[in-house]
Amino acid sequence: MKSGLLSSETAQQALTKDSACPSLPVKYRITGFIVCFVVGLFLSLLSTCLFVFGSLKSPYKFAILYTIGNILSLLSSFFLFGPCKQLKYMFKKTRIIATILVLFFMIFTLIFSLVIYDKNKGGHKIVIWILIICQYCATFWYIISYIPFARTIFKKCFKCLCDFDD
Repeated sequence: MKSGLLSSETAQQALTKDSACPSLPVKYRITGFIVCFVVGLFLSLLSTCLFVFGSLKSPYKFAILYTIGNILSLLSSFFLFGPCKQLKYMFKKTRIIATILVLFFMIFTLIFSLVIYDKNKGGHKIVIWILIICQYCATFWYIISYIPFARTIFKKCFKCLCDFDD
């Protein structure tokens, strides 16, 4: 007798409905999600560590590796819900702006790093850093959009931190 979250019939139906691979067992879809998410997180953290500790001296290489890691982490949810359902979640009214910003900064970071970046121009390094910071902030905002009331709480905490009126 199976027990746990994966054995419940409603969990099976929820993950099978609108899935990209409805014939793929839930166990394998969850495994795919975890592997894709962990590889994406690993690439993002690896790029950051390599850059901070000097092994990866080029900001455009860092930006490419970091962005690919974020894209993999974002795509990992396709294993669970399927692309159609996940895209519906991503473009809901409550998170459409966050989704557009995440996608914009990921795409623009890759375009700038692969096409426009010139290592001889010092200003390009600053642009890369601005894009990475914007990508990080947009991704953070997007992620907390899935947690009920998280953005409201974050805004209130940020407002309290920034309120210097004594």
